[in-house]
Amino acid sequence: MLFAYFDISLWVELVCLAGILLCSVVVIVVALRPEGNPLLGILCALPTAVGAFVIGWESVYLTPIAAYLIGWANCRKWKITQLMTVFTGLVLVLFVVQLYRLYVGSPGLGPNI
Repeated sequence: MLFAYFDISLWVELVCLAGILLCSVVVIVVALRPEGNPLLGILCALPTAVGAFVIGWESVYLTPIAAYLIGWANCRKWKITQLMTVFTGLVLVLFVVQLYRLYVGSPGLGPNI
């Protein structure tokens, strides 16, 4: 009966967020390697480092944006195409889950809008 109180969309959202953060950390590590571009790795990590002091823990949402863009721009050179495909899939699943939670959590919204 305990599991009846857990919303599966919350768990999917948390797993997607954890996967997105993991993918962004891997992109930062790959960018910081000598065969990568360390300046781009610092540029990926900079939003979190600055945001942690300015807006707090919510800055973890800024790092994946920079890592996502820089990772896709250099995915063939760094050989991380599969990682970026997983990264994109996680972002899309998170987007769909957020839309679902918005739809379910808004009373009065339904098919007769």
